[in-house]
Amino acid sequence: MYRKDEIIVRIGGAAGDGIESMGETLARTFTRQGLHVHGLKYYQSVIRGGLVGWNIRAANHPVRTQGDYIDIVIALAPTAAEVYGARMRPGGYLICDERMKFDETKITEGVKIYRLPLVATAREYDMKLKVLKNPIAMGVLLKVLGMELTYLKDLLTQQFQSKGEHVVKMNQELAEKGYEMGEEIPLYKHELQLGGEPKFFISGNHAAAVGGIAGGLKFYAAYPMTPASSILHFLAAMAPKYDLVVKQVEDELGVVNAAIGAAYAGARSMCATSGGGFALMTEAIGLAGMTEIPVVVINSMRGGPSTGLPTNTEQGDLNQLFGASQGDYPRAIIAALDVEDAYYTIVEALNIAEKYQMPVLVALDLYLSEHYETVEPFNLEVEIYRREKPEREGNTYLRYKFTDTGISPRSIPGEEGFEHVAASDEHDQDSTLISDVRAGLPDMLEIRKKMMEKRGRKLTLVKRDLRPLVKYGPEDADITIVGWGSTTGAIQEAVDILNSEEIKANSIHIRYIYPFQTKEVTEALTRAKKRLIVEMNYSGQMRRHIRAETGIWIEHAFLKYNGDYLQPREIVNKVKNILSE
Repeated sequence: MYRKDEIIVRIGGAAGDGIESMGETLARTFTRQGLHVHGLKYYQSVIRGGLVGWNIRAANHPVRTQGDYIDIVIALAPTAAEVYGARMRPGGYLICDERMKFDETKITEGVKIYRLPLVATAREYDMKLKVLKNPIAMGVLLKVLGMELTYLKDLLTQQFQSKGEHVVKMNQELAEKGYEMGEEIPLYKHELQLGGEPKFFISGNHAAAVGGIAGGLKFYAAYPMTPASSILHFLAAMAPKYDLVVKQVEDELGVVNAAIGAAYAGARSMCATSGGGFALMTEAIGLAGMTEIPVVVINSMRGGPSTGLPTNTEQGDLNQLFGASQGDYPRAIIAALDVEDAYYTIVEALNIAEKYQMPVLVALDLYLSEHYETVEPFNLEVEIYRREKPEREGNTYLRYKFTDTGISPRSIPGEEGFEHVAASDEHDQDSTLISDVRAGLPDMLEIRKKMMEKRGRKLTLVKRDLRPLVKYGPEDADITIVGWGSTTGAIQEAVDILNSEEIKANSIHIRYIYPFQTKEVTEALTRAKKRLIVEMNYSGQMRRHIRAETGIWIEHAFLKYNGDYLQPREIVNKVKNILSE
């Protein structure tokens, strides 16, 4: 849906051209003028070359996705002009260097191409540093949009002050030259209202990391793996300030075992990875289930199987989350819905893990992890659950005591009189193993049965702590769209578009994968006249899960699995096709 009170800009070039830094700087320039901004990067798994892009959608209203079309492209490489130019809105502006050659027939008809001396101007300052064309291009854009340079110059000062006054001054002068150069281009028509309060701008991974700090996190371990790596980078930088231990371990096997060990010692503990790393972690996650140790494990999904698409998004790991380790054991699986929810989800996950003494698995994906949004400032005064100190029964400490809740008294190393064994084998109430010569004997069979039931009872209580099912749109609708995790923004925008076109639509969004909110989801789907599920995987993994939990088969599905980001118009078109049948 085209709106004049928003603008979508795509910057494109090659890896090594400074596109990410340029995109984030421009995005923050918009947020400081009171605009709502959605920032999203596109990149390939190469260090140099290839195609890299940064998409900025700025508006006077909240924006939940990258949008459907592009208004302005700043192309710093021919491939960027051709690829992104094909996705532009007629009447848009494509700005590039005067000597750039590309196939103009690939550009959307009606797009105006403006060629400017970006490289030649940059070489007046330094013949080798081609990235100096970036501040020039940013200056051009701000002039074309009728915005002042003040905020950009302030951000350039912050960005380059560590490199000295000379570098700051040079970048600011280049931005000014670009601003003057932009006078050659007609102002781009828009209705953005500037001058509002600056907005809080953060990525999904950074929001999750802040959620960890606010939630009392004291130990974090990781091995760098896209798209989870920036959680490690952020927490490592924050560690000294927040009394946090951050360890980069040699591999994912070491990561999860280190996190479990820290949790056993009494620290609030978390680790993160992507699908390939999560595959290595699953045996140890079962260990945390057997020993009832609280730990949070984040899986930020990307295209699979195997190495798959390291820099593209997907929701293909749902089955893997269910199958984390062999056997039945209690754990929670939660999918954050958006950037803001990533913060509160991590706080919630840490509390659930601590209260119910079990692993909690959090599903993110590359899109949610790596894109930025303007959000309301987080509530930092969150509740932090603290374990109750254990008590002895006479001279005995029953670490795995049979209780009505399934929650047993938990001690940590160093508490005198509460020694126990925490092994991967099944055990009695006092932690004595029953897996060897005692296995199969009548009294041990009964203990195994009771221990399984004790652990399982936790899940009934966990359900009571969950937040309500997220619903969006009018109660009475012609179609209900179902999503989970990061599809939330695109689905909700699609619902808004459909209702603006007098097609009554609503949506529900599943955050809690396990335990499942069966009653609430069943009621919502039973009321629906038509149902459509939207997923970013090939086999419709959530669709099957919903049928298993509710008995309801969602009759229509939109499944996207090519690695590209979900767009609202794709959902709108699917709904229109369904309703026209």
